[in-house]
Amino acid sequence: MSAGPAKTINDAIRVCRPDEPLEVGDARYQDFSSIRGIAVEKLIGRRLESYADNAYAYIALAGHRGSGKSTELYRVKEWAESHRYLTIYTMVDQELDPFDVDYPDLLLLVARLLESEFRLRKWPLDEDTGGGPAMVCGRHQDL
Repeated sequence: MSAGPAKTINDAIRVCRPDEPLEVGDARYQDFSSIRGIAVEKLIGRRLESYADNAYAYIALAGHRGSGKSTELYRVKEWAESHRYLTIYTMVDQELDPFDVDYPDLLLLVARLLESEFRLRKWPLDEDTGGGPAMVCGRHQDL
């Protein structure tokens, strides 16, 4: 069955897979930004743009399983990359045991993913301090 509009309840059940986020451009995506008052990627983008160099933005998306958090994060990722931000996207439950994860595990995962991305892009890493390349407002100059 194609991913078009469902014509029966059984079609809807087959098409609706809340455990699979929609990629950007998926025809099944419904834009609810008019109900929310703003698109999530624009809200997060505005937050990122308003921060000065070396400042951090703390942003959390919350909702029940299948409510569209990952789908919206894909859209945020596309916005960020189009504005020269380096994005690292991972599914934590595929990297770590979701039933045995602590805060330090998440920090180590982020560090490992960043180190891997920097090496892949051949960006220098300062071995002495763990520091990275020059950043401008969270954006890498080579992006």
